[in-house]
Amino acid sequence: MDRDKREKDQADKIIQRAERESHNIFTGALHRLGRMTGLSAGDDVSRSDPAEKWGRIIGRSLGFVFLIVLIVNLFTGWFF
Repeated sequence: MDRDKREKDQADKIIQRAERESHNIFTGALHRLGRMTGLSAGDDVSRSDPAEKWGRIIGRSLGFVFLIVLIVNLFTGWFF
C-alpha cells in the first residue's frame, strides 16, 4: 500500500514537471520574445498607416493562397 502511494506520488510529480516544461517550451517562448521586443502578436506599430494596412492584407492573402496551393498539391501532386 505504501509502495503504491509512493509510485503514484512520483508519477504525479513527473506529470506536473512535463506539463511545466511543455508550457515553457511552447507558450512561454513567444511570450518571452514579445516581452524582449516590446511587441506582442496582436500589437501593430500603427493601425492608421495605409501602407501597413495594405501590406498586412496582401501578406495574409498571399499566405492563404500559398496554403491552398500546398493543400491541393498534397492531394494531387499537381504543382510541385
